[in-house]
Amino acid sequence: MIRVEDLRLRAGRFRLAVSLEVRAGEYFVLIGPSGAGKTLLLESLCGLVGILGGRIEIAGRDVTRREPRERHIGYVPQDGMLFPHLSVRDNIAFALRARGSGRAECRRQAERMSEMLGIRHLLDRGIRGLSGGERQRVALARALARRPRVLLLDEPVSALDEETRDAILLQLRQVQRATGVTALHVCHNLEEMLRVADRVGVLRRGRLVQVGTPEELRRRPADPRVARILRLGTVLTGWTRGRGDEQQIDLRDFSVPAPPGAEGRSLVLIRSGEVRPVPPGQGKNGIRGVVRGVAIGEFSVMVEVAVGQTRLRAELPRDEADRLALAENQPVNLVLTPRAVQAFPRSSRRRLSGETVV
Repeated sequence: MIRVEDLRLRAGRFRLAVSLEVRAGEYFVLIGPSGAGKTLLLESLCGLVGILGGRIEIAGRDVTRREPRERHIGYVPQDGMLFPHLSVRDNIAFALRARGSGRAECRRQAERMSEMLGIRHLLDRGIRGLSGGERQRVALARALARRPRVLLLDEPVSALDEETRDAILLQLRQVQRATGVTALHVCHNLEEMLRVADRVGVLRRGRLVQVGTPEELRRRPADPRVARILRLGTVLTGWTRGRGDEQQIDLRDFSVPAPPGAEGRSLVLIRSGEVRPVPPGQGKNGIRGVVRGVAIGEFSVMVEVAVGQTRLRAELPRDEADRLALAENQPVNLVLTPRAVQAFPRSSRRRLSGETVV
């Protein structure tokens, strides 16, 4: 549905160079740190910024040089860009009226989309006084009202509180499935990505560095930089020693079993979701450490443990963390599951000073 071939553009000293394909009916998430070029890519797809070269296809049509209104794209920018002088109904119908749709069609579509998004009771209200979640629903309804082939979402829940964010993400996924629209959603939040994505692209410094399902990216990040962006654990450097099943990687303050691909000077990821804290004295071959921080999230708890001068992170389900009752300065043993350690290919290795917590 969306095909981007060798798209190139420049904004000051920043350069974007991307090739990308999003399948028809897919919910595709583009994730990356601030400044990676995510918004710039969306704006280029919409025709809002000029490009230096490349080709953009929407539903098999070359739209590279077409005006924004000719691209059949629904776009929800970060701030929604609603018209404060118009009612909710007129905001939703705005694109339809601009396209020449009649009053009956505008009314029908405004009511249909507002019903789908649970805001029909707001149709005759003004924009001022709406909550952040209500504004986002109005912006989404406006983008979908003209039945676009593609829906582009630029960090649509970044300014919302946790409860409203979760509700909007659930509605986004439901509406996308109900309408069959192809969605490209930009974010920099891992939990947000996991809630909605069929597939994910990781953007870094204007380049697409990996594409796959959420599970594929979490299981096998392409390099340490992807692991950092996805906050999968801790990346450390060490030396591989021994042979066969006895191979170990000596890190600064402890050793771990060497995974496939480790050789010589090694760069490894220790996955936070595969590190299990247990009481001292438990856990065969456990790594001794001291809890230095406990961060409680919506579904999991992140525990930071000092092992000598190295900091490791363990991510636990809430019920498991509650059972352990972990607290700062508490001694623990860390047990690594067989999937805890991943060695990166030689081509991805860089010289690191000490450790990089990601």
